[in-house]
Amino acid sequence: MELNFLKTAKGKNLLVHNGYSFTQEKYGADSKIIWKCSQYSSKKCRGRCHTQSNNVVWDSDNHTHLPDYPRHPDWLQSNLSQK
Repeated sequence: MELNFLKTAKGKNLLVHNGYSFTQEKYGADSKIIWKCSQYSSKKCRGRCHTQSNNVVWDSDNHTHLPDYPRHPDWLQSNLSQK
């Protein structure tokens, strides 16, 4: 499954996965990228996602809020860029 991204106001990638958005937190071992929920600060959300080689390899389900974006395929196709 390809990764879907939006751009933040500062031009950074915002990963959208399963309706939730994530900002890059840090790099892990073996070129893994660790993402934290974009609502981490405002809603104290603990949701995390790990990607490696343009694939999601792990996703927590610890979100404290509803999804940020609809999961409807037409919306995703018209609003997200894919890598």
